Amino acid sequence: MTPIAVTGSMPPWGSSLRKTGWAMSRRRGLPNSTCRPRLSETFARVSRNFEYWLAHGMLPLGHYRPDIEVLKAGKPKIVVAIGAESVGQPIHEMSSAVAKKLGIEPVQFLGDHMGFGPHAKAFAQSLRQAFDGR
Repeated sequence: MTPIAVTGSMPPWGSSLRKTGWAMSRRRGLPNSTCRPRLSETFARVSRNFEYWLAHGMLPLGHYRPDIEVLKAGKPKIVVAIGAESVGQPIHEMSSAVAKKLGIEPVQFLGDHMGFGPHAKAFAQSLRQAFDGR
């Protein structure tokens, strides 16, 4: 695996990590805040793959540019869904910008950008309504 050096200021999503207690302890690699034991164990396991995730998951997203004209010309209906709790976070800004370029209004869903997990039933209802109008 190629080592990754992250220098300079923390990326925009870093402040979100700090706010939610996911800032890394330099000594142990565990969250600095108090969290449930199961969450702490999961974070410890996932953090062992952090370099891979950063190199192959997060960093490529920064280079992706959707082809707006191709998306506009396509037949399937496009819905840009934004979690209500994501306001002020980079994911909200990016989603809003894509919706604006597509000339559509974003649809607000319950939760943050992962609301489909903890709010599965409400997510399904919002998704059905966004696509079918029901």
